[in-house]
Amino acid sequence: MTGENIRNGLSLDPSPECRRVCIVLHSFDRGGSGRVAAYLARGMAARGMAVTVLLFTDQGEVDAVIGPLVGADVEVEYLGHARGPRGLDLARGLPALVRALRRIAPDTVIAGANNVALVTAAAMRRGATGERA
Repeated sequence: MTGENIRNGLSLDPSPECRRVCIVLHSFDRGGSGRVAAYLARGMAARGMAVTVLLFTDQGEVDAVIGPLVGADVEVEYLGHARGPRGLDLARGLPALVRALRRIAPDTVIAGANNVALVTAAAMRRGATGERA
């Protein structure tokens, strides 16, 4: 560890075990959890991690704001389109999330919001057991 990459005794360099990261959100906007996720994604990408933001829907202010916030090194993937209540979007998007996680094979998955975390945990479980989505 170099001196410039250590703060408070913690390395800011990604470990070899955590090079590929997925951040899962329902949708994106420039406030709250969306903005925090964008800054987190951008910071991880700046440290050499391959970061993908998976969005269940393309609803919200997505295209106009997410690119400049996450930066060019972060991949953004939409799993579907908004077609009803949030819970229905999440349920409909579960198979696409399972496929995306299998394809990307991330070392770390971060899910925003409780209901997205629950569906992401279900996707991880389905993906880990090899069940078809």
